[in-house]
Amino acid sequence: MMTPLVATLVGVPAVSVTPLDCAGPNACDIVSVYTSVFWIAMVVLVIVGGLLVYAALRFRRTDDREPAQVHGNPRLEILWTAVPLVIVSFLFVRTT
Repeated sequence: MMTPLVATLVGVPAVSVTPLDCAGPNACDIVSVYTSVFWIAMVVLVIVGGLLVYAALRFRRTDDREPAQVHGNPRLEILWTAVPLVIVSFLFVRTT
């Protein structure tokens, strides 16, 4: 049972084939777009994850009082609409 796993792990460094190896000019363009999208996604992941952890720790409930209910923040709503628009626009320009 362990023999195929060990053989696979031992043989991996011997073969230098990765999905990111370019086989031609189009493949290199695709890898370039993939890399850009990947790093943008990682930045978004770190920011959203960090804000989520911060909010969970900062605003955890300490008593049973109902907090003030706030509805509608136009600046925030414009911001969370504009940021994805900028990201998608960048990707659109990058891929054309």
